[in-house]
Amino acid sequence: MAVPSKKEAARGPLLPPGVFPKLLLLVGAAAIYNSLQCFVPAWRVTSRIYSLKPHEVSGLASRMMGTWTLTSAVVRCYCAYNMSNKEVYKVCMWTFLIACASFSSEVFLFETAPITSAGVWPVFLISTFSFTWMLLNYRKYTDVGARRK
Repeated sequence: MAVPSKKEAARGPLLPPGVFPKLLLLVGAAAIYNSLQCFVPAWRVTSRIYSLKPHEVSGLASRMMGTWTLTSAVVRCYCAYNMSNKEVYKVCMWTFLIACASFSSEVFLFETAPITSAGVWPVFLISTFSFTWMLLNYRKYTDVGARRK
């Protein structure tokens, strides 16, 4: 592990430069809130998201979704602060692909959720944008150490 310079140590744990790390942290924070909704029965939105087959939504399914969402949130927040770590960056990219694939299967394969649902179309928008941005900017964030040498 590299020892930070005095200047780096003095400024504290700041996000890497650029808009995307801040956006990634915001998406992670929103996901934490969304995961809490899955665990608190009065806040549950899963039956509204999967409104085409609400009888298939159970407390267990909601909590499982909450656990996945919280896991994704942790990965995304961690990545926001560690954009230069290639492994973390790649795992974060996968969280967006998995989210998009999961909701795609619910909309198009299992037909449990309408694409117009307030809990579905934002996932498509955010996951597609984020994955594409991360793919296009992979070297910008992960080759930071190589440029310093």
